[in-house]
Amino acid sequence: RLWRWLQKCELFLLLMLSVITMWAVGIILDFNSDSWLLKGCLLLTLFFLTSLLPRFLVGYKSFIYLPTVFLLSSIFWIFVTWFTLFFPHRAG
Repeated sequence: RLWRWLQKCELFLLLMLSVITMWAVGIILDFNSDSWLLKGCLLLTLFFLTSLLPRFLVGYKSFIYLPTVFLLSSIFWIFVTWFTLFFPHRAG
């Protein structure tokens, strides 16, 4: 039953995975540490997780939507950044 639900929501899961991956990359790069080795290891771990996880959650036919999903998640983070950082200062 869970497997059928996952197959129905493949595109949404791919979108959420892309949004979370972009958030995680931002958090890792903004991490307050001078150790580039730590950041590199965290980014490498994130790379391996994001390359393995979609293969188990979504089917290969959904990978054709990956550029579109990546674009939508980028636009989402642009709007989040705009409304949290820049918009309150422009309103005053």
